[in-house]
Amino acid sequence: VIGSAAFEDCISLNNITFPPYITKIHKHAFANCQGLKYISLPSYTTSIGDFAFENCINIDSITINQAFCSIGAGAFRNCSKMSKATIGNNITFIGSMAFAYCSNLKGINSDKKIILPSELEIINNATFYNCEKFSGKIVIPRNVTTIKDQAFEGCRGIHSIEISAKLDTISTSAFDRTHNFTRFFSSSSEHYTIHQGLLYSKNISVLYHCPKGYKGTCVVHRGTRVINNKAFNNCSNIQHIISNGIEEIKDFAFNGCTKLKKVTLGENFRDFNYQIFQGCQSLISID
Repeated sequence: VIGSAAFEDCISLNNITFPPYITKIHKHAFANCQGLKYISLPSYTTSIGDFAFENCINIDSITINQAFCSIGAGAFRNCSKMSKATIGNNITFIGSMAFAYCSNLKGINSDKKIILPSELEIINNATFYNCEKFSGKIVIPRNVTTIKDQAFEGCRGIHSIEISAKLDTISTSAFDRTHNFTRFFSSSSEHYTIHQGLLYSKNISVLYHCPKGYKGTCVVHRGTRVINNKAFNNCSNIQHIISNGIEEIKDFAFNGCTKLKKVTLGENFRDFNYQIFQGCQSLISID
């Protein structure tokens, strides 16, 4: 075991050779060790504590073996030069902000997409917040049921997300500021239907999410009756929304749609809820 804060603030430490039988690295163990450039953990290590490598700003890459089961909150927070992370498939838990502000990280288990551990069950709050260089596709693992607040916020290079069969809860802020993200897709979802890249309830009646990079005209499925809160939040490239079957639009639904000029609602629409068009500075007509 490496104890809590054992090497914290050892700013000149530039190399670590871990003993082979280290099983746990406790919280803040190597926090602010700004000379470290590479981390490869032994095969017997099963967990990294909270903020264990936080602010190790010169780490270029990490390798986490197949024996691992958990990565603590903020474990690699602000490892701003990290470009590569190889993570074993047996990890079931990655804590909040674990890779937040890893602004040069291009992918997980790949340089071109984000392949998360297959046994992961929850994607926690702000786990990959402001991983600006993330690129390509996110593959949500088969066992994930929940994506929490701000999980991928600021991951500007993401262009598509493949959701898993069991996923049933996605926070409205999970993909904020992902302005190149243009489509959801799935071949096996048990809880959602995807139509033209948008995410709906299984029976189509509720529209939950429009990808932030969606452009031009968006035609909502005619069977949809409700647009969920923040469904189009900060979709800054949409100009026209057509939703003829809609009866209800929930709070903040179109908040921050700065290029939105026209909304076609149809005759079934009843109520304008709280701040649904806040920040729609180009809006000209609603009919």
